[in-house]
Amino acid sequence: MSCMEAFGGLPMPDRGGLTVTELFTLLISVSLLGTILIGAAMRREHDHDLILCAGHLRSLALGATRYAIEHQGQMPGAHPDEGDWWCGSISPYVKNFKTTIICPDAAQDAVEVGNAYAAWTVRLKMPVSKTDGHRALMIHGSYGFNGYLSHASYVAASPMRPMFGDCIWYDAKPRFSDTVPQNLFLGNYNLNRNDQMGNFCIQRHNGRINMALLGGAVETLRLSALWSLNWNGVNTGEDAVKSP
Repeated sequence: MSCMEAFGGLPMPDRGGLTVTELFTLLISVSLLGTILIGAAMRREHDHDLILCAGHLRSLALGATRYAIEHQGQMPGAHPDEGDWWCGSISPYVKNFKTTIICPDAAQDAVEVGNAYAAWTVRLKMPVSKTDGHRALMIHGSYGFNGYLSHASYVAASPMRPMFGDCIWYDAKPRFSDTVPQNLFLGNYNLNRNDQMGNFCIQRHNGRINMALLGGAVETLRLSALWSLNWNGVNTGEDAVKSP
């Protein structure tokens, strides 16, 4: 006689394994747990890249500030055809400049214009000697300079004006009347210099971008906030179009 029978109970059936229902429930539970863990890991990785990106922009802003201090308070130029293009001008003031200018979420090199997840590429002709001519120099970057600050006075500018931000090109002059890009992955790069808000309005950090301000602060902004920034130091946003 078993213990169960001795105490008035019924013998337990001999079960050699899980039923189909129990196995199905277990598989669903494991799958859900895996999905949760993977999602949490991806969020941690994304947040880590967002913080690294902010650090890169802070270093660029500090480098531009140091450049201005040593050049009579004047900011560098915005374009490669200018002798003091910001990429070359601030590089001596930024440690590991070639890696600092790349956002961790946009490290892949594009052919020319970047996108939300690819860095822009600029080809420069650098003189070597009178006999050897020129050699090509490739510059890659994930950030853009506020073109309105080109050669501007650092002292006279407001500390809340944007300086550097996540961008598909090396510079831009956004206007409050610029339209929203139809494709937030590609942004809106125009050679005719219109709608340049689209250079910054990209889906790089889950609907947000990082922006370094002239005063040294770095802010993580939703794309809609781009239309409220004082890009040129004059406009106040009354003519803003509907932002994303």
